[in-house]
Amino acid sequence: MKVASCPLCQSEEVSLVDRVDTDDLVQLYRARFGVAVADHFDGIDQLSFFNCSSCHLRFFSPMIAGSQSFYQQLNRHPWYYLEEKSEYRTVANLIPRGAKVLDIGCGEGKFARSLPACEYVGLEMNLTASASKGDDAPTILDESIADHSKRQPGHYDFVCSFQVLEHVVDLNGFITDSLKCLRTGGRLVVSVPAADSFIAQTINGLLNMPPHHLTWWPDHTLSHVAVRYGLVLERLIHEPLERLHYRRYAFNKAWGLIGRRFRLIDRTPIYRLGSLLLLPVAVIGWLMLIFNSSATIHGHSVVAVYRNGNQE
Repeated sequence: MKVASCPLCQSEEVSLVDRVDTDDLVQLYRARFGVAVADHFDGIDQLSFFNCSSCHLRFFSPMIAGSQSFYQQLNRHPWYYLEEKSEYRTVANLIPRGAKVLDIGCGEGKFARSLPACEYVGLEMNLTASASKGDDAPTILDESIADHSKRQPGHYDFVCSFQVLEHVVDLNGFITDSLKCLRTGGRLVVSVPAADSFIAQTINGLLNMPPHHLTWWPDHTLSHVAVRYGLVLERLIHEPLERLHYRRYAFNKAWGLIGRRFRLIDRTPIYRLGSLLLLPVAVIGWLMLIFNSSATIHGHSVVAVYRNGNQE
């Protein structure tokens, strides 16, 4: 039997965290989002979820990535590509006027609206997402980072990817090609869902599993990226817990109070009953969050800022 290896550091020192039946994923995606995913798991009955002992990346095996049709179906939901994200504001404050900026997996190029006057280029393979047109529309290319890195080596001051890396199968190829586009002294900026936040304890957190998310990124793993690729990690910036996530955070805390073993998916009657019984506790926690600052609680995403070699 083939031993699973970490897709980032290639270590085979990995431990099994959980297993997920693909039939559960198929049914939940259909019921919750109206999205059909059965064809992604043809011949695969179960996915394994591992933790790497070396770099601490958590990953699913096999890594089943979503098709273009899958993302087009999700894109029908208005919440999927948000108009504004706190991470956009955070990163825009780091970028000076006139900088050359590459935005990988840019969607409709909404990050460009947060930037000062810059030379902005977005890459987006999902044509439905990047359908915006007009004289003032940002430059968006239907091109992979692998192809773009061959055309524009060392061209950019900032290479950014927001909520992209967790969808990627070939992590080393993606990171290496991103760095090829970056000048010496430039910044690689990566935003991912924070595995050191409440989302890592979310039961039935469907979008944090295949074919959507393939990997989970703790801070330790983001630090490892700097070591592995000869970068300098300048900042790790956790966004604060946002109001739209208060309810989920409170429910996760309520489940934590009873010490029940965490499972990625739980569709049992016991879980449904427990959710009802814990509802009053979760409501109290939700109200406490509303009336108290949540600035010290890690929110959904974390931004890592790396410097590419020495400062010029």
